Amino acid sequence: MLANYFPRNIVVGIAMVLAGWGALWLTPHVSASAVAVDLEKMIPRQFGDWQVVSEPLAQMSLAPGDGGNDLLNPYDQTLMRTYRNNAGDTIMLAIAYGKEQRQEKKMHRPELCYYGQGFRVEQTLQEPINIEGRSIPLTRLIAHNPSRVEPVSYWIRIGDRVTTSAMDTRLQILWQGLRGRVVDGALVRVSGVMNGSEAMKDQFAAQDGFIKSLAIASGDATRNLLLGDAGSLQ
Repeated sequence: MLANYFPRNIVVGIAMVLAGWGALWLTPHVSASAVAVDLEKMIPRQFGDWQVVSEPLAQMSLAPGDGGNDLLNPYDQTLMRTYRNNAGDTIMLAIAYGKEQRQEKKMHRPELCYYGQGFRVEQTLQEPINIEGRSIPLTRLIAHNPSRVEPVSYWIRIGDRVTTSAMDTRLQILWQGLRGRVVDGALVRVSGVMNGSEAMKDQFAAQDGFIKSLAIASGDATRNLLLGDAGSLQ
């Protein structure tokens, strides 16, 4: 009888240890961000021929709807500025940073933010842009309401990758969680308000020039914050 008792206890004990180890391994507990983030200091106010203007255009919120009562706000810091260059192009820059991205607490995609604030979103597509040797899949969209038409380019970085869809974001968070990591994330949104005579392609060209100039003017820490790990992007 004792011969049967001890092996069974040993098996149960081993199973309990393995279950506990597995639960610990599957629980995200290591932050992937090792950089102290201060968006106000990290993002230059003047670069190339772009500089911040004193009277910025009214920007759309980075959260769907009001966002003020969101108990699971994924943003630890946000930054909104308006820049103008010597040619008179005006660009609105919005950046959101969250140090912990989880399935229930992650970056809001701008489509939802514009919908939630009464805009209609059309012509959503993806276009790659080469930034400092990194191919970044930009998402383009056109948001409009009765008072304005706003071409928008944006990307979302989760951990060391730029994700291309809501599902891609979820899978990246899941994959990092399975590796025991709670990763940070950043949303970078660049937009403008079209005038009646301006072509859409000119707005997007100005946005691309702005994005590239910002990357060139930024240090390595800021580029990695905005774009992710150069070796991990496709």
